[in-house]
Amino acid sequence: MIIAIVLIIALPLAALQFGLLVVALRDMMSPQRRVKGNKMGWLMAVLFVHIIGPSAYLLFGRGEKEIAVEEEAIEGEII
Repeated sequence: MIIAIVLIIALPLAALQFGLLVVALRDMMSPQRRVKGNKMGWLMAVLFVHIIGPSAYLLFGRGEKEIAVEEEAIEGEII
């Protein structure tokens, strides 16, 4: 009985942690995305502070996408 209750709580939390970790790491390593602040610090927070680290990165650490390259490509095609 206790094992079932623990599994009911632990499995969704583990899935949430894994999902946030994958999304944060993928976003952080994207060549089109800048990171606000120290990238190594955010990486450590994402990897070692479960659920809170990836959530904090996704809320506060994401920078703007670098759209200058896309805009230059579009301007080059139009001109």
